[in-house]
Amino acid sequence: MMLRLSSALFQRLLVGCTNLKVLYFVAQGLLPPELIDTSSHKRVKDNLIKEVVASNSLTDLPKETSDTLIKDYYKFVMYRHPLERLVSAYRSKVRRRPLSGIDDEQPHYNWLKKKIYKHTHPEEYKEWFKGAGSRDVDISFRDFITYWLENDHYRTQHDEHLMPIFDLCAPCNVRYDYYGHFETFEQDARVLVEQIGTDMTYLRKEYYNQESNRTSFIALNLYMELSDKQKTAVLERLSQDIDFYYHLFPYKRDSHKFILDITKDLSLP
Repeated sequence: MMLRLSSALFQRLLVGCTNLKVLYFVAQGLLPPELIDTSSHKRVKDNLIKEVVASNSLTDLPKETSDTLIKDYYKFVMYRHPLERLVSAYRSKVRRRPLSGIDDEQPHYNWLKKKIYKHTHPEEYKEWFKGAGSRDVDISFRDFITYWLENDHYRTQHDEHLMPIFDLCAPCNVRYDYYGHFETFEQDARVLVEQIGTDMTYLRKEYYNQESNRTSFIALNLYMELSDKQKTAVLERLSQDIDFYYHLFPYKRDSHKFILDITKDLSLP
């Protein structure tokens, strides 16, 4: 992210983190503090966040101006292991709630669940659709990965949770001033807080500390559902992200072998 910047901040330069978006927007006066509930996981409506991002977009500026801002402003990015990040996207956007036939008030990522179900179980989807979605459907991690591997639709949807980090953050094109890590979220977020000149009031750090302690084991259990062929395909698709991750955090090298529960013979391309 770049201080006092906009769309590139969170749409492209920050790896999906609503918590830091809220912290930054409140500090910059772009979100009224009274709208933030620090006791709630959701805390503020996603559409309100999107409105703030859209109204402060680098894409609305001349290219020369945006290039200057990207070059001169402080840039901060928060990383997590790409394989764990993929699991997080599944748990947050797919597994948290089943596919439902209810279409009112923008149900939680129903569009993605429908596409996964239709792609991986076409005949069952037809029956489900004929029945007007009268039953809820749980989407497995294996089905999620199958769809993710066999479709580039996630790119056209511009959903940052499903896009590779290289597409979001352009780490080869942008030299960041600070690279944070999900496992040290609170410590690294304090660096950002100092740059903004605010405090930790609106940062719900407990969620991240708790998540970072168990994500690897959750990921291990989920990736065990995949075949070796699928695991290899996941590594191939994320190889650029993983390679750069190890460049930033060499002490984590080869952690993909633990996360995927693979042998030493199955490694990065």
